[in-house]
Amino acid sequence: MIGLELILRLPEAYSLKDKRQVLRSIKDRTPKKFGVSIAEVAEQDTVNLAVIGLAKVGISYQSTRQSLLDLMEWLETHYPVDCLEYVFYE
Repeated sequence: MIGLELILRLPEAYSLKDKRQVLRSIKDRTPKKFGVSIAEVAEQDTVNLAVIGLAKVGISYQSTRQSLLDLMEWLETHYPVDCLEYVFYE
């Protein structure tokens, strides 16, 4: 199992409602596509910043880690977010 804490900037979020719409979509689509568990873990009241935690179970450390890296790239491609910082937890 690998955990990932991801700090996202949401430059197009001007209200908490905007932020929650984006995060709701991420939380709905990401588990289905990448087989992860996901939750918002901090900065819930900050309009243009989100901290999400993800966890993924896999057989190989390298392939599981690569899947999470692919997920970060996918997020930046499909959503109005910038990945500012990330930390892996083993």
